[in-house]
Amino acid sequence: GVVIESYLDNLRGPTATLLLTDGILKPGDVIATASSFTKIKSLESFQKESLDRAFPSDPVIVFGFNRVPVTGEEFKVFLDLESAQNYIQAEKENPSVAEPEVFEISEGQKVLNLILKTDVLGSIEAIEEILKNLPQEKVILRILKAEAGNINETDLKLAKGRKILILGFRVKIDPTARKIAEREKVKIMQFEVIYDLVEGVR
Repeated sequence: GVVIESYLDNLRGPTATLLLTDGILKPGDVIATASSFTKIKSLESFQKESLDRAFPSDPVIVFGFNRVPVTGEEFKVFLDLESAQNYIQAEKENPSVAEPEVFEISEGQKVLNLILKTDVLGSIEAIEEILKNLPQEKVILRILKAEAGNINETDLKLAKGRKILILGFRVKIDPTARKIAEREKVKIMQFEVIYDLVEGVR
């Protein structure tokens, strides 16, 4: 499967939301990404319900990693912790593994997950910089994905079933993506002016 979000929970330690793409995941399994590993103590749904197993296309919350995994990394199940650690050691030679951005989430804080789609790459840097300067004492802004291009089916698959807001800046919504958004009730906000986008997020 793949890590779709990750953060540092001040009560439960390094935590990740995983999207299973193949096989069955269950408590007791040892999993590892290129940068971190854990033996799964429990699986949780987005409704904080305990699960005894997860199936393909199920998003699940797992905590207790040795460090915060990188969003976008793939994970695999291993026979034991030693095999998982050996896998990470081998992957360390891969220069494509980036350091994750770690978030400290305190009691009473909420997180607003965003997907940002813009007309050009330069707009992404400008918008991200402005959003970082918004006050985040009560709500932390986390940009899960930022890229140039129209809002498409892939963006909607990432957002559906989860509380993710899609922001579009001077882009269109592909017809298939629009249908999924209407069916799954995914919120998309579109803007032509950066000031309006920042006020919309605020």
